[in-house]
Amino acid sequence: MSKDDLEQPPSGEGMIRFIPTIQYYIRSYGNSAEGNDKKGFETFKMYEAHEKTRRLQTELSWLKSGRVDINVCDNVIGKKRAQKWQSYEHWASLALMWLMKKV
Repeated sequence: MSKDDLEQPPSGEGMIRFIPTIQYYIRSYGNSAEGNDKKGFETFKMYEAHEKTRRLQTELSWLKSGRVDINVCDNVIGKKRAQKWQSYEHWASLALMWLMKKV
């Protein structure tokens, strides 16, 4: 995956349908943090490479701006998180804030 792939949605499709770093976060940290996403993102930042954290921030910014297909969000992130945080966009906004904090 090139740097350009991370910074722009796939051309001609309009909506992003692949968020592998968010999927990795959910599987590796989000589900094991007992529903505490703040703790999950802080742990991700502590243990993952800076480059992977940047990729996660890029995907979260796509999500925050509504560029990710809702079906992908439902499958990868889960409707439960959208309900807990009022929307996927709000969840992404909070996640970006948590990632920016010093650990």
